Amino acid sequence: MEYYVSNTQMQSPRLSGVSWTETRLHDHLPPTPVLSFVRLTFRPDVNIVNETKIGHSLWQQSLALISTIPGFQRVYWASISDDPNGVVVLIQWQSGNAWKEFQFSFGFGLMLPLLQQKPLLNCCVQLNLPADFAAGPGHILELVELSVLRASNKYDPAERCQWVNDEWQGLIEVLKSGVLGLTFPKLICGVKGWLEDDIPSEYRTFFGLLLWKVPCGRASWTQTPALNKKILILASHTAGISTILTDRLFEYNPLTMPTNQLVSVERF
Repeated sequence: MEYYVSNTQMQSPRLSGVSWTETRLHDHLPPTPVLSFVRLTFRPDVNIVNETKIGHSLWQQSLALISTIPGFQRVYWASISDDPNGVVVLIQWQSGNAWKEFQFSFGFGLMLPLLQQKPLLNCCVQLNLPADFAAGPGHILELVELSVLRASNKYDPAERCQWVNDEWQGLIEVLKSGVLGLTFPKLICGVKGWLEDDIPSEYRTFFGLLLWKVPCGRASWTQTPALNKKILILASHTAGISTILTDRLFEYNPLTMPTNQLVSVERF
């Protein structure tokens, strides 16, 4: 996977602080689950949803290839709500060794000629998605990233990271409590972790995932004061915050893939 973007970027995917290209990585790979977070931006003429388009065929073949990597568990993807050309992908690996095999693989190589923006974002977090994390009608993702300084004269970085973890857990409890009202989307689950650094940085990046069940097919909503307050508290105590809201979440199922993806397809 990394081979196809190494000529255009200085960053190299890392796990446990070591680049996948370094031989000593073999002694540092965690035996625990790893979640890959990939973001792709396609050309405006590319359609990966319409089954009659070749873009869809290449997308399905890419997911099929990734699903054959030893240690693969599951893969989800969704279009970004405010970016019609953007797609986020979550790939669950059994362990660090499986993640390494993905970096050595062809990966999304079939899709690279269809990308508008290169290189694609390819990072990871040591995280195992819970059993209730599932795709389906009305299921959408909200991804939250918070930046925390590694060194500061104003606070202890380790304590601040723990504070972010605790505040996020408190946010999840508020969202699950139902106090936000019946019209608010239902929170299916919320998980968290810290992104692995691709390059040395003065910041650590917190990675939070919220999986929503949206009523009446809505893909957006107005945040209530209770939720706004929690978000503002988190933002005020960190160096930066960014969020991504997606459209419907899909899960790749190899059992539903047609035997011949290239029959009767149109250009992209």
